[in-house]
Amino acid sequence: MNSALSYGFEIQGRGEATKEDIYIGVSMFILALCTIVLGSVNLYFIKKVSIFHNAFGWLWASRTVAEMIVEVNHALYTAPVTIIQPRNVDPSVAYILYFVTFIGAVSGCLLHGLLSVNRCIAVYFPVHYRRIFTKSFCFGYIAAIGVSCLALASIYIVFPCNMIGYSPTVYEYVFVKCDPSMGRNYSIVGTIMNYTCMLGCVTTGFIDLSTLSRIVYIRKVRKVGPEDKLLSRNTRFFAQSAFQNVYMLFTAAVIVYANNKYEPERKIANLLGFFSLLGTHIVNAMALLLFNAEVRKRILGRNVVHNSASYITKWHSRQQ
Repeated sequence: MNSALSYGFEIQGRGEATKEDIYIGVSMFILALCTIVLGSVNLYFIKKVSIFHNAFGWLWASRTVAEMIVEVNHALYTAPVTIIQPRNVDPSVAYILYFVTFIGAVSGCLLHGLLSVNRCIAVYFPVHYRRIFTKSFCFGYIAAIGVSCLALASIYIVFPCNMIGYSPTVYEYVFVKCDPSMGRNYSIVGTIMNYTCMLGCVTTGFIDLSTLSRIVYIRKVRKVGPEDKLLSRNTRFFAQSAFQNVYMLFTAAVIVYANNKYEPERKIANLLGFFSLLGTHIVNAMALLLFNAEVRKRILGRNVVHNSASYITKWHSRQQ
């Protein structure tokens, strides 16, 4: 039987790579490697800089690890198969590696959503913030996300004819038909997941708008200026989270549009779907470096002294 009509043809390579395949595969590898390096830098500064020794830092570190897992997968599998274009890809391997990407990406998305909630509560309820975002709560939430994402991944198996794997010829994760003659060209489970992700990103955007309105109110109406160190820190943490949400919303929209369909003629949509996810992880990793003076000063070798306890005390007294 012609391999183009056999089960799993969507995730097989051409057998011989084109120049385009090589360029795209190398780009994938370089960007994935950059994300892994930047993620490692993030984890280093979260450990070394005291202002991240809190709920925000724990959630940020967990999200970074989740995204690094995705990019390790891209560096070790996705990029190489794009460059090599093998015709004997085992569908089971492709499915397992997609599950790795799915679990890492969804975990990162859920953790990022909680980061937005974290900033919102920090700005609206600073007095109660520490009682809400305790270490046990954060670690419990992180563990719950891991278990939930494993359960979500299993849905692809429970409901037949919904599997997805990476296609080295269209450069995107695509639906694998149970039968080549099957009319449906999309995963029902995958479509629901994509739209749910989009809804989550939109919800997070509204949370950020609410947080921004509160910050503006405190600055303009209560006349709290930049001398308030805790508010300034919360504003910076919010800014770096909101900055990422804008790009993540774009990524979610592109993923919904591409919807894991095996359509070689939609090359631009396929490339945007894959590289927007890579770009999201790079943007997320860069945000910590761009929005925090404490991190930049350490990079430049300057000493940074923090006294977060006094900031919190002053903030609490102002609210009472």
